[in-house]
Amino acid sequence: WEVFRTMSRPSHAAAEAALEHVTAPTLVVMGSADKDFKDPAADAAGVADSLGGRAAMIDGAGHYPQGEQPEAMLEVLLPFLAEVTGAARRGGTP
Repeated sequence: WEVFRTMSRPSHAAAEAALEHVTAPTLVVMGSADKDFKDPAADAAGVADSLGGRAAMIDGAGHYPQGEQPEAMLEVLLPFLAEVTGAARRGGTP
């Protein structure tokens, strides 16, 4: 039972400690119905703010918006990638 409990409640401490080292443009995408988070929109905004990035919510999606609503995911991802790659080509930041 202890192994199961440990595996089902992993620590995010290492990931959280690494956030301060992220320098890449960041888009945090979460499903609005993600049951792993008490308030998905607030969590997405908090992570995005800490990274100087932005957050996008996929309305009605759960923990895997890319699989649950791939079209909606592309609607937020493709413009972000176009902006980031365009800025990189111009030698600037998005």
